[in-house]
Amino acid sequence: MTAGVSHAFVFEVWKVRSGRISSALIFGFAALSALAYSDSYFSSLGNPALEAFTLPGAWRAIITRMGGIGRGVSLGLAITWACQDFDLGVLRQQVASGVSRSSIVTAKILLVPVVGVVVLLAQILPGAGFAMTATLQAGAPIRIPWADVVAMGLYLMELTGFATLGFLAGIFMRRSAGGLVLGFGYAYLGEPILSLLLQRGGWSGVADMLPARVLGGLVRGFYQEGSFSQDAGGAALRASASEPLVGLLVLVTGLGVGAWFLHGADY
Repeated sequence: MTAGVSHAFVFEVWKVRSGRISSALIFGFAALSALAYSDSYFSSLGNPALEAFTLPGAWRAIITRMGGIGRGVSLGLAITWACQDFDLGVLRQQVASGVSRSSIVTAKILLVPVVGVVVLLAQILPGAGFAMTATLQAGAPIRIPWADVVAMGLYLMELTGFATLGFLAGIFMRRSAGGLVLGFGYAYLGEPILSLLLQRGGWSGVADMLPARVLGGLVRGFYQEGSFSQDAGGAALRASASEPLVGLLVLVTGLGVGAWFLHGADY
């Protein structure tokens, strides 16, 4: 990473950290996750009929329970972060001060997966904390099966993918309000309608390749279709790799389109 890219990336991280909306989204989601997982923890303590919120069984709930909200937070966070530069005229100031366009674009592309990681940690850490507490109280060892590690990686891909959609909506609309309308409107309204029309028209294969549909079902598809068994050799996974590969293709394509569009944009 060159010095110009490093400085631009540090500046991008600082902007995300200092933004009030970004902080509210991250800490609000972390608090909501803690509330949801604390309910699972205390409910299992007070009702022996419920399955204990202990590891490793609780990993699936930790990864999937807040997934829908997590994807929305990742989308919204990326939109607000991408638009604030245009709202405040920061990009024009950076270029005028001598920062190259390629450094700015590279720094922004690198920050997209960081958004996914931050949202993932805001969700996983509270749940893991309550589950580890319950596990220690039960006198059981704390461990994470390989299958759940894979699922967590797929969930990170989901979050990064929705952050990419938000990044594209933000740099296209250049205003937070417009970016939020476009991003959420496409992901949660426009694409489902388009998918339904394609399926009715006999284009179900095309419908299955739509970005939000692919990225929103990686973990669900893994847990439902991927099977694994525990044996002396550990966890033997037998899951189709097609959906993760398609998800990765969508992710890389989205970042490439965003980089191309932002590099040629009029700041």
